[in-house]
This record gives sequence, C-alpha cells and structure tokens, in this order.
Amino acid sequence: MFFGFCPPKLNDLAQRGKIEVVPGVPIQNYASRFYNLNLQAVVAPINPIEFNFCKSFIKYMECAVLGIPCFATDSLPYSRVMPKDQLFSDSGQLRRMLQKLKFMSAGAYRGMVERQWKWFHTPCKEGDFQIKNFWLEDNLNIWVDLCRIRPKTAVFSMSGVVEQYARRRREEADQTVFKNDNIAIVK
Repeated sequence: MFFGFCPPKLNDLAQRGKIEVVPGVPIQNYASRFYNLNLQAVVAPINPIEFNFCKSFIKYMECAVLGIPCFATDSLPYSRVMPKDQLFSDSGQLRRMLQKLKFMSAGAYRGMVERQWKWFHTPCKEGDFQIKNFWLEDNLNIWVDLCRIRPKTAVFSMSGVVEQYARRRREEADQTVFKNDNIAIVK
C-alpha cells in the first residue's frame, strides 16, 4: 500500500490492483487517516543519495506516536535513531524482516511498539532539543506561537521617502561653497 504517492514505475501495478494507493488527505486529517488504515507495519525506503540523507526521520516519529512498527533503509536519517533490527539494506533483508514480523508473537510485537514509544519520549541524542517537545499537549504555548498569524502587509509611505530625499539634497546644497559645470567644492 502506498499512502499519498505511488512511484511512477509502479503505476501499472496500481492500475491492475496489485498494490493499493491511498490518496493523500489534508494535513489536519493525516494522523487519523494514517491510524485508521490499521497497518501492521510501515516501510520507509529511501535511496542512498545526498538529498535523502538530509531528510528528517518523521516517518519513524509518526509510527512511534501511532503505535505502528516502522522499518527503514539503513542510512541517514533513520540509522541515527532506529534500532538496527528495524533497518534494512536490501529488499531481501526487508522481506525477511516482514516475514519475521508476520509470525511474531503479540508480546514481541507489543515490545517493538513500546520501544518506539519509549524512544519518542526520551531526549534526542543529537542537537539540544527533545523529541517530546513535539508533543502538542505538553507544549501548547510553543505551538500557538508558531501558528500565530503574523501581518503580511507592509505600509509604505512615499511622502516619507520624498521628504528624506529632499532633506538630503538641501544638506548637500548647504555644504556646497563653489559650483560650476564640472566642479563642486564641499565644506
């Protein structure tokens, strides 16, 4: 299942019904829609290119909050935060991980979810912020400040500019002692 976007190379499989594509939703509905898909796991594959190394580990955070195990490519950004047993380097390794997940006991599955939840509520090892600062209820004042609408119009008075230009010209004229066509002597 692809949520929001299907890679163009897989469009023919989606059209034949071999894979499911769930259309994107407005951001305010994203978490509930994601949760209501009743997923057993999420796979976050990324190509090992410089651009992707600069991305965030938001998929892992989303899964941690929603209680869904996440498996991701063993490279930045995921390798910094995820346990090694949830990182894969090729499709064969991912297939084995998902097969193992399929036959995992309820206790082991719950343990994986709880480990992600615990990670979400501990300080980040990099930088000076804490992951728990993302939690809305605990940081409502921060989020309100971030979402406050600021004025986006500028008031610009041409009369002030004209007055400033005229004053500068008067000051220059007052400092000029002698002036002919080519030379101005300034005090």
